[in-house]
Amino acid sequence: MPGLKKDNTYYILITYNNILCSVGFEKTPLIPIEAFKKLSDIKEENLELWIMNCSTQRLDPSFVIKRWRDIKKNLETVWPNYTDL
Repeated sequence: MPGLKKDNTYYILITYNNILCSVGFEKTPLIPIEAFKKLSDIKEENLELWIMNCSTQRLDPSFVIKRWRDIKKNLETVWPNYTDL
């Protein structure tokens, strides 16, 4: 997610019933014991990318955290189908 590291690039995710603005991300290990290793020592395939978003909906929590693979699945879904983020 190189754009999330720049001050002048923003992502806005418009879903079926919500608008989310990405504010950060985190890579977490899939194997719990690897949480104590340096990030550079963990293989990329053993990491999961989480995206932190701000929600614009009053009834939703201010921050919505979703896995990148779920967001990607949503983006690749074609109308009339949709995935509920």
